[in-house]
This record gives sequence, structure tokens and C-alpha cells, in this order.
Amino acid sequence: MRQKIFVLLQLTALILLTFSSCNKVEDSLTRDVIVNPQSIEYTIPIISNTNSNAAMGEVNIPIDLDALIKDQAPGFGTNSVTSAKLTGIKIDLVDTLLTANNFANLENISVKIETASQTLNNAATLSNPDVKNGTLRIPVMVTDTDVKNVLKEAPVKFILTGKARRVTTVTLKAKISTTFTVTVER
Repeated sequence: MRQKIFVLLQLTALILLTFSSCNKVEDSLTRDVIVNPQSIEYTIPIISNTNSNAAMGEVNIPIDLDALIKDQAPGFGTNSVTSAKLTGIKIDLVDTLLTANNFANLENISVKIETASQTLNNAATLSNPDVKNGTLRIPVMVTDTDVKNVLKEAPVKFILTGKARRVTTVTLKAKISTTFTVTVER
């Protein structure tokens, strides 16, 4: 009888140890969260010079990092962030695609990211083909750069510059969308 009680106690201890280990694994969980801040509309001014770079807009993107993380990963928040990477920048024309004024007019475009205390020059750049297009996906150049502190300093300003292939004759209404991969851990 004592032996059965001893075996039962050992089995109980093993089960308790197993469950407490599972809790420790759960407590040290790490995961990636894809964060897509709100898309922002802005205006690309008329570009009348094809010889040098021109301003193509400045956009302040408000980023409520805590809410964006909690929306996809309850139990995590800004304090859980271990790293963040910029993974995508997309610009769409909002107005109808015009024959003489669209993204084919742009030879290249570059994106600088700025906050009150930090600047990432050439965060994304694109050599744009001469094809009538209403969407640009600008390749991210800072894929290895941790932008965690940039995201915590919202709003984040995206400054777009570039060279025109052909002048534009009207302002272009556009919408910029960004994507970040944020690693959280607890």
C-alpha cells in the first residue's frame, strides 16, 4: 500500500512539474507581429524639373504601436517589443490613373524616415520603370536596421524625394501604406 502511495505521489509530482514547465514556456513566448499603421493620403506636388531631385511629399504617420500590437497579440504591448523592422512601403494613386500624370513620370524615388530624435536616410529606394502605373512598392533598404525606437516616437515622418522622368502637370493624390514586423517577447 505504501508503495502505491509513493508511486502515486511521484506521478503527481511529475504531472505538476510538466504543467509548471508548460507555463514557463508560455511565459517566455516570442513572436512576430505584422503591424500596418493607418494608410495616409497626401499630395505629390507638380514636378516641373527633370534635371534634379524634387520633393514628392512629407507624410506624418501616427503609429499607436501599443494598440497595433495588442490588436494582433493580446497580452503583449510596447513594453514587450524586442525589435522592429520596416518591411514594406507602398504608394497608391487615389485619383483615376491619368495618361499623362502617373508613376511612370517618376524615374526614381527615395524615402527618408524622421522622428524628433532620429533620421534614417534612404530607408527605401526605387528605380522606377517607364510603365503607366498607379501603385509603387518601394524596396526597403534598411531591412537589418532595428526601428523599434523610431516606432515608439510616433508620429513618424516619411519624406519622399525623387527625380522625374517627365514633368507632371497636376498634383497627384496618393496614399502611403507601411508595414513593420515587430518581435515581441514575454
